[in-house]
Amino acid sequence: MPEQNSKSSINIGPPNSCRSKTELLKSKSKSYKPKRKPKKEYPPCPKKYEPYLEAWEYHTGKVFRGMNSSYAKSWKVIRDAVLGKFFNNSNTPTINNRFFGYKLTLDDFIYTLENFNLIRNNADYYPKDKTKIKRISLDTFFYNAFNPNTKNKSYFIDCLTEEPKLLVATIKDPDPEFTSVVIDMFQKHHDLDLSNGGRQHAIRCMQRLTKFFKDNKEEILYYDNQYAFLPQQVGALVDMFHKNSSPDYPINPIYLHSDLTYNKLLPNYLREINAMRVN
Repeated sequence: MPEQNSKSSINIGPPNSCRSKTELLKSKSKSYKPKRKPKKEYPPCPKKYEPYLEAWEYHTGKVFRGMNSSYAKSWKVIRDAVLGKFFNNSNTPTINNRFFGYKLTLDDFIYTLENFNLIRNNADYYPKDKTKIKRISLDTFFYNAFNPNTKNKSYFIDCLTEEPKLLVATIKDPDPEFTSVVIDMFQKHHDLDLSNGGRQHAIRCMQRLTKFFKDNKEEILYYDNQYAFLPQQVGALVDMFHKNSSPDYPINPIYLHSDLTYNKLLPNYLREINAMRVN
């Protein structure tokens, strides 16, 4: 019997039981569990700087959600500003050099935030389009090299050195009697004098307050008995500010007509006292 060719006995193809490379890879991928990288931990804010972060949250409504990168960056900016290291020739060269080495105080910070609240939340103040300014983080509030809207590149310095600019210089008083109710009640309950230069705050308050209750009439419980008249509405606003203000964060005339008051603080207060339906 002739010898078989040794080459003919060699199986050059894969055996039936052998799986393709693709199938092998799929099989391995199902069983392989990659190790997860440990979650990055961010250092907590030192207690010394916590009042600054609390003031930022209170005046802007932008709340820090845990110890993330934004939180860490924000308190480190505050730290550098308090120590006088933030404004300098190297990192903020477009800032007026008279602020180089400036050391931030809590009083100055709250003052600037009160002004910032106006230009950020109040439709009567410049800029008219609030979209970009509402997105500003705490660190870019101090300095934003790419901000085209201010020559100093710092909303903080603008708000520290300049009064917020009204889009309309003066407004008419549609109902002086109702405006006087606002003035009298805030003078009595908060020792807030709006009788002279602050009368326009009282006018805007009366307009925003009556509009709020009119727009939410169907959502407010016991409206006809408790909130149908302006003195009752002002009373609710007065009580809300009693709950939300403190010696460290006293009521400011700006709050009487700011978006934050009517979009968040007042409706939250009415829900807490079961005077408004929960959405």
